[in-house]
Amino acid sequence: MRKILIIIFFSVFSVYASTVSGFVRDASTSEVIYDVNVYIDGTSIGTATNINGYFVLSGLKAGKHKLVVSSVGYVTHREDVVLLSDDSKKMDFRLEPETMELQEVQVSIEADELPDEVMNIRAGQLKLKPRDIRTSATFIQPDLFRSIQTLPGVVSVSDYSTGLYVRGGNNDHNLILYDEIPVYNPSHLFGVFSSFITDALRDSKLIKSAYPAEYGGRLGSVLDIRSRDGNKEKFEGNISASLFAGEGVVTGPVYDGGFLIAARRSYIDPILDMLGDEYPSYYFWDGQGQVYQDLGRDDRLIFSTYVGSDDLSFDDFKMDWAWGNNTYALRYRHIFSPRLYSNFKLSYSSFFIDMNMFDWFRYKNEIADLSLKNSNEYFYSNDLVFKSGFEVQRFFIKYKQSLGDTKFMDIDGSYYIYSLFADMTKTWNSKFTFKPGIRFEYDPILNDDFKLTASPRLSLKYMFSDFSSVTLSGGRYFQSLFTVQQENQTLQIVDNWFPIDDSVDPGICDNFALGYETTRRIGGGNYKFTVEAYYKYMQNLQNWKETTSSTDDVIEDMEIGKYFVNSYAHAYGIEFMAERQFGKLNGNISYTFGKVRKTIDDPLEDNDTFDAHWDIPHSFKSSVNYNLNRKWSFGSVITYSTGRPYTENIGYYVHIDETGEEHIVAIPGDRNRMRYPDYFRWDISANYTWYYKNGSKLLLNLSVLNLTNRENVQSFIYDENDEDSTVEKDVFPMLPILPSVRLSYSF
Repeated sequence: MRKILIIIFFSVFSVYASTVSGFVRDASTSEVIYDVNVYIDGTSIGTATNINGYFVLSGLKAGKHKLVVSSVGYVTHREDVVLLSDDSKKMDFRLEPETMELQEVQVSIEADELPDEVMNIRAGQLKLKPRDIRTSATFIQPDLFRSIQTLPGVVSVSDYSTGLYVRGGNNDHNLILYDEIPVYNPSHLFGVFSSFITDALRDSKLIKSAYPAEYGGRLGSVLDIRSRDGNKEKFEGNISASLFAGEGVVTGPVYDGGFLIAARRSYIDPILDMLGDEYPSYYFWDGQGQVYQDLGRDDRLIFSTYVGSDDLSFDDFKMDWAWGNNTYALRYRHIFSPRLYSNFKLSYSSFFIDMNMFDWFRYKNEIADLSLKNSNEYFYSNDLVFKSGFEVQRFFIKYKQSLGDTKFMDIDGSYYIYSLFADMTKTWNSKFTFKPGIRFEYDPILNDDFKLTASPRLSLKYMFSDFSSVTLSGGRYFQSLFTVQQENQTLQIVDNWFPIDDSVDPGICDNFALGYETTRRIGGGNYKFTVEAYYKYMQNLQNWKETTSSTDDVIEDMEIGKYFVNSYAHAYGIEFMAERQFGKLNGNISYTFGKVRKTIDDPLEDNDTFDAHWDIPHSFKSSVNYNLNRKWSFGSVITYSTGRPYTENIGYYVHIDETGEEHIVAIPGDRNRMRYPDYFRWDISANYTWYYKNGSKLLLNLSVLNLTNRENVQSFIYDENDEDSTVEKDVFPMLPILPSVRLSYSF
């Protein structure tokens, strides 16, 4: 009897031991595609590819199966696979990009053909594709960050800034990654343009809150940007020009891999130079690159880089000012077994500012990050996945400021952060998914004794049906870097980063989000409806003391508690979004209610509670594209929001300086108790594409920003009238109506 039971046990085990694993790629470029659904037709067995396009289906019975591979924007692929007992088969799938003629065909997919996505917990996650950014209404040229600003839960405080304020978090609460490399100030022209070249990007993912344990070091959101791998099949490229800048991208095969090189430069400086010395000279440039080599089926080596700089000079002030980013990363991917996927990364990222004025004022600031990271995914079964890894970061901080021979600041230091992270994803009955995670960090600069900070995270998902689900997620997050914040300064020119020390506690955010999502077919179209509520409690936020600028001390060892004052904030809100995912007419409409209340916790004064300067309670956004045919497409972006808070001046007094000259000095009222007028902007675009027999195409993009020419208020300016010594209040407006044209040639 015992022998019979053993035989039965091993027979049953062998029947379910077969595994299918592999990669899903774009058929035209061989680039990997992530979040692709891979499932067995007619069953609940399925999964999605990870960020590197890898998938594993395990526990399959011996016999014939029909695999289905589907993703929005690609033609659904079906293929039969025959498995033997205890078989392990590696299969790579190539999806054909969807053409305009096929978009309406994809809408006709039947409900029972769509996969169960129970293991994909995407609460608060949004993806952006470069092709959508290229054809939308643009401020002079396509811009990733400005497209992100049109999403629900994301606030913009100015037309002149690409800064992102996500679900009540500050601009420095965002972890921005380019090919897994942290980028500290990804903007040009004092924040008007973001740094990344759209045509060189594969895609990007914004996690608005409650992000997984593999990410750390920020209180709010994660923007994970991925560059294109490089076309392994053929050479191709793109050249484009706008009214402000030109750029080019070239990609193609190299040995057993591919490469990508992209460059961009503004060309306003020759015009400024012709105007004479009384005008400044300015330009910016960017360079992006990636090259990879496949060292066999299970190994890939990848090198990525982004470099960019702004250069501003002004002869009248003998000023030379440069700032920019330099990032480099070497990544190695190895598949130890079909179930164990591993990724290693060594990266370096730096941001620098170097200013010289009148040959006697000098300012230098630099933050650099050298990082080693490993992450591993173990696919134990179709309903159980483990992920773990470690990260070691060394930060270098430099601040130097002098006036002639007098030094005001001279800081040069470094410190480490060591991290361990792990999470698991477990699903029961294709209905309920449980994803706990934790991240441990050790920061020696904060204490002499060995002490870990623990960041627990938890996400839950329940599927009511194949088309509707509810998610709950939350966690605790820490941040050891911050930028100088002043509530009366809504337009930050360049961020200066500081590390915390043992005089203050690290920033802490307790974050919770609850969401409901459903997909419905209405009038022949596929619609997704989501509603998400969130709450954040943020502690130990550092604000620059107003009295710091008057100190006579030479700052050689920055003591954060001496020069900054602590604050905390509560943020909460709810977001509604309706999205039509594909077809001739696609896009989304959203409404967000959100509040951010901040309190300055100064032991020397009474607590001051007020609305943060990025507090915008009501926001309505609409981003819609219409593809008339293969050649013509149109876009519309509408944004309405309530006004931002500001501090109103309630009076003035006359101050007589040492020379006897009189000056009018403003008396500020209660902090942020007034609000600017409501904001409204409507942007439109029209795109026409010429197709040529050799496969190349030319895109003409015509855009008009602020079509109604509404005067949105950036701030109020208080000018002294010399004739009667009174103060006049004027409006400093945001962008007026602004037409733009761009040409893009792809070959």
